[in-house]
Amino acid sequence: MSGTVQQARGRARQIDGRQLAALFANATVQRRLNEQIGFALGQGIHALRATIASYRNPSNLAHTLERIVDAIEASVAHWDAYTANHERRVAHLCVHIAARLGLSEHRTHGLRMAARIHDLGKMILPGEILCRPGLTPIQLDLVQQHARLGYEIIKNVPFPWPVAEIVRQHHERMDGSGYPRGLAETDILLEARILAVADVVEAIAIARPYRSGLGVEAALQEIRRGCGTLYDAAVVDACVILFRLESYEFPDLQKSGGWQPARPLLAPVSAMVSTPPVGPDQNAALAA
Repeated sequence: MSGTVQQARGRARQIDGRQLAALFANATVQRRLNEQIGFALGQGIHALRATIASYRNPSNLAHTLERIVDAIEASVAHWDAYTANHERRVAHLCVHIAARLGLSEHRTHGLRMAARIHDLGKMILPGEILCRPGLTPIQLDLVQQHARLGYEIIKNVPFPWPVAEIVRQHHERMDGSGYPRGLAETDILLEARILAVADVVEAIAIARPYRSGLGVEAALQEIRRGCGTLYDAAVVDACVILFRLESYEFPDLQKSGGWQPARPLLAPVSAMVSTPPVGPDQNAALAA
């Protein structure tokens, strides 16, 4: 009897990785998603109620909306410091790109608010998937739900800017190959097009939980490669000018945390056109 049990246990240990991945995807992920969606939606409802209550004193509305974003940002930081710092660096770059493009102060403010919480939907996803260097098609599809999930959480908060829509659109691409809705060209908000470029540049240039940063050079090569097809050409040009001609650097938010700091730039703009792409981390560009 004991021999039979041991044999059964031995066979159980021989389940291959694909079967384990399927079990994980179909059971554990679904359970965690259900639990975390409920938690995140509960937070969104609480934030909405606070906003509605502020209408009793309209002068407090702007302050209340700012505090809602502060609270969401703090929640993300508590859940994952990397994601929170990624959002802060992306927001910083977005503001500078917007300035170069001449975006109004009002629209730039809304863009900054959206950028600060653009990965809010990732709080609903299992952390072990987000920290992997390579994703299976099923896992990648799951991660790509974060833009839609973030939108669902904040869509009813009455921001004076299209914050929820910017969050939902930040992985759309100019040629319609992005997600979640496959929007193209001017169907994508300009703010979302700016956020898309800043998001990709930061994700490639700066260290991620599973690898060292690939550097600004690789990031700029990626957006140049996709200029006009994946990314808005005017936004790409503004971003390249910031780094190349204006010596822009990401703010150092992790001086003692081991993250790779921004590096000084060595090559002129002309070198960007003749230098072939280096093949940056695909998952960083797709799921940043």
